[in-house]
Amino acid sequence: MKNVSLFARRAAAAVGIAAVATAVAAVGDVAAANAAVPHADGAVLVKKVTSARGTLEIFEGAAPGSVVTPHSSYGCAGSDPSVCLDIEGSGLYVDHMQNDTYVRRSGGMDLQINGPGGIIVDSGWFTAYPGHHYAYWWPRGYVARGYYCATAYVGGGHEGACNTVHN
Repeated sequence: MKNVSLFARRAAAAVGIAAVATAVAAVGDVAAANAAVPHADGAVLVKKVTSARGTLEIFEGAAPGSVVTPHSSYGCAGSDPSVCLDIEGSGLYVDHMQNDTYVRRSGGMDLQINGPGGIIVDSGWFTAYPGHHYAYWWPRGYVARGYYCATAYVGGGHEGACNTVHN
């Protein structure tokens, strides 16, 4: 992920932002209504976008009730930002993937989950405050075998945690 050219990153971001903008327009007031809904553990849903490829949810605060199940995967990289990829499922069946990114300072942030075919979900740039930030993908089905990554772009740099989905 660190060897991606600036041009490719900007092109991918432009495509992802257009897709997010289209999806946000489609969910309209539903996303606005959910934006301030706190979860029982204190996490607040910042943005929710649903498309044909799944649902992206971005939370700020505590992780909303993720339970690790057998045959799932979890891995982290970096320190600021610290990025973790949590894959819940078994074999090629994936219930959901979570990008859990922790930052120590405020600033612009863009969270992504990438797969063998490129960007799956992209939060678009938003203002992040110190703490945990989450992006989710809920395929709840069989996915392509290959390499999946959770990536956080913060300021001028980025960090990513990756794992392989296989049967």
